[in-house]
Amino acid sequence: MLEGPQVCLIIVNIIVLAILLVPVLDRGTSRGRPGPAVTDLGVAALLMFAFLTLEAWDIGVPAIRGVDPSGDPLKAHLIAQTAAAITLGAALGITWLRRTRFGHRHFVATGALAVLALLHGFAGVT
Repeated sequence: MLEGPQVCLIIVNIIVLAILLVPVLDRGTSRGRPGPAVTDLGVAALLMFAFLTLEAWDIGVPAIRGVDPSGDPLKAHLIAQTAAAITLGAALGITWLRRTRFGHRHFVATGALAVLALLHGFAGVT
């Protein structure tokens, strides 16, 4: 079974691969048309990077020199909740902006990321 850091590395590698494939997948932009799926995938990738970064920073718990707060299950859950809350707030704000300002209608990847943050941060599913 894979451990947390290994899963994170796999996810980051998948995201990087998706970024590298953008020119191949998004042929409509060469004709001046925006690619809604690729835009949504890019937003979801940035939000995923932000979520993982917030968790790595151990945000939401006081830092004690020489002690890893994620070693304590209660503090690890608090870190996950805080990172998920910030990520969900950013996802909602960005989705609202994309819908109202730019008229986007494709939010599948951003929605999947929101579900991941909800499950990880508030339901304790890892």
